[in-house]
Amino acid sequence: MITLFGSDDIDFTVGLGRGASADPRAATAAAVADAKSKTDKDSALCVAMPEGIGPNISEIVSGLRAALGEEFPIVGGASGDQMRFQGTKQFCNGDVVSDSVVVLIMSGPLVYSCGVATGYVPLGNRHKVTKSEGSTIHEIDGNPAINLYKEYVQAQSVHFPLAVHSPEREGFLLSSPHFFNEETGAVTFVNPIEVDKEVQIATASRDEIVVAARTAVESAFKGFPNKKPDAALFFSCAGRRAALGTRTKEEYESFETIVGDAFPTAGFYTYGEIGPVGNKGKSLQHTNAFLAVLLGSAAAS
Repeated sequence: MITLFGSDDIDFTVGLGRGASADPRAATAAAVADAKSKTDKDSALCVAMPEGIGPNISEIVSGLRAALGEEFPIVGGASGDQMRFQGTKQFCNGDVVSDSVVVLIMSGPLVYSCGVATGYVPLGNRHKVTKSEGSTIHEIDGNPAINLYKEYVQAQSVHFPLAVHSPEREGFLLSSPHFFNEETGAVTFVNPIEVDKEVQIATASRDEIVVAARTAVESAFKGFPNKKPDAALFFSCAGRRAALGTRTKEEYESFETIVGDAFPTAGFYTYGEIGPVGNKGKSLQHTNAFLAVLLGSAAAS
């Protein structure tokens, strides 16, 4: 998919930062500095597309906020490889790279709004992570992590992400499993999960996943400052696509029924979504979410 942006009022500049796994702060700072150096207009919105396998996406988002400002609007998603978990590529100015952060910064009189929803709900009581290493949880409540899945859902599947609770954010962050080790009882997830985090298995029906996409788009439309946006971006988790299966098209169709089939849209399936929790505010990492971003020009209002 190739998406072209054009405007008489808004500048679109890109930047690349390398070595995201080893030093996410340096990579994000380099990408932002690269993009901002190509315009003299005030930055309005950052679309981030980092490596989806390897780097800690939460640290990527923190690095972007440090480079742009804690409340600066950042949206986007980490690149995926269709649930193969082998490696992803980033593309910027003719360079094809890995383990990097690519950003597109929109500068000038831009107006925007966001909406995000998952449709997932946690099951049962909260449990505590008692042994973990990076993205692999070895023990929960002192027992093999795989036992939680055997107890609650009797399945080892990406369709049941883990709801990770944290005092730093409202609600919970979802993290999808992608490898179950029957021999050791460990479970490896898309994102790192620290010891002492409280977790629950989460679930959603296909209907709830589709409804969440509509909820996200409706939220974005309600918060849009102009009468009508000019374009929309959407970022949906690859885990949602896997869960929807043959009903995948319904997620976009729910978007289309609100914005119209002639409305310019673009997006992709991600290994982690980036955006505010509500319509605006501090941008955070999400997973198993549908993020809708509406765009327009204040100069045209």
